[in-house]
Amino acid sequence: MKGVDRDTFIQQNMGLVGMVVNKLAYRITDNPFIDREDLTNIGAIGLIKAYDRFDPSYEVQFSTYAVP
Repeated sequence: MKGVDRDTFIQQNMGLVGMVVNKLAYRITDNPFIDREDLTNIGAIGLIKAYDRFDPSYEVQFSTYAVP
């Protein structure tokens, strides 16, 4: 996206990752091999990819695009 610092934007939108992690962690609480930190790291990678691929010309909010 033009005019927005990538690192700042990612930091400001990590709340989206937290929201998705909370939903997933609730569903997989019985799996000892996956923890919240792993989910958060994977979510951060997904957020970065969403930032890189997002096209604001579609007139959709980033959060709508980024969260499945």
